Amino acid sequence: MSQRVGMRFMELGFRTGAFRDWHLKDALTRLKSIGYDSVELCLEHPEMQVKDMTPAAVGEWNRCLSQIGLQASSLSHHCAYAPDDANMRLLLDAVAVAAGFEPRILVVSSPKAQPERHQEQIAQVVQCLKVLCAKAEAARVTIALEPEPALVVGNTDDMLAVVQAVHSPALKVNLDIGHAYLTEPSVPDTIARLGPLIVHTHFEDIAQKVHKHLIPGEGDIAFHPILDALRRVGYSGHCILDLFGPVVAADPAGFAERAYARMKPLLA
Repeated sequence: MSQRVGMRFMELGFRTGAFRDWHLKDALTRLKSIGYDSVELCLEHPEMQVKDMTPAAVGEWNRCLSQIGLQASSLSHHCAYAPDDANMRLLLDAVAVAAGFEPRILVVSSPKAQPERHQEQIAQVVQCLKVLCAKAEAARVTIALEPEPALVVGNTDDMLAVVQAVHSPALKVNLDIGHAYLTEPSVPDTIARLGPLIVHTHFEDIAQKVHKHLIPGEGDIAFHPILDALRRVGYSGHCILDLFGPVVAADPAGFAERAYARMKPLLA
C-alpha cells in the first residue's frame, strides 16, 4: 500500500550549477522564495571555486545559507581525473571543503568512457577513489559517486563493482534517476539493488530514452514507483532537481520554479 498520503518525505532541492551567470547569494535567495528546502552547491560556480573556499569563505557561505533558510544537501564537482593530475588534486582539496558543510557529502562522477579500455579505466577510477576515500574517511566526508551513461562508471553494475573494489565506508552512491532510467531495465529494481548505498539523489525527466534532462512531467518517467522504492530502502535524504544546459542557464529561476511546481506534489 502506498504511504504517500500525509507523510513528509524527502527535502526538495536544486543544483546551483544552473545559476552560473547569477551572483550565488541572489540564486540562493531566489530558490528559497520558490519554496526549495535545500541546494546542491556546485564547486564549478564562479563564486565557489575550490581554490577560493578558505575556512573563512566556508564560514561565510554557511552563515549565508542559514540566513536565507536553506540547507546544503551536498557539494559537487564533476570532472575527469587521473592519478596525480590537477583534477585529482582539486577533488582532494574539495573533500576538505565538503567537511565544512553538513551533511558532509561530496558528489563526484567519473571520466568519459573509452569502451575499448573499460577494464583499464575502471582500475584507474578505483585507484583514484581509494586515495579520495582515504582522505574522506579522515575528514568524515562521504563520497557520493554518480553513475552516468557514457562515463567510466556508467551503470549500476559498474557502480557495484567499484564499491566492492574500493572497499571504503566513505564511498556511496548519488543516484541520478534519469541516468538509471537510461541504463537500467527498472529504476525501482535498481534502487533495491543499491539500497543503503544511496545517500543522495538527482531527479529529472527523460523523453524517448534521450539523455537530456527535462522538468518532471515533460518526459516518460513514472516517478511514484521510484519514490515508493526509495521509501522501501529507507532513503529520506534530499531530492535534488538536476537541470542544466544553455536553455536552462538563460532562465534558471523559471526552470527552477516550473520544476518545483511539478515535483513538490509528488513528495507530499
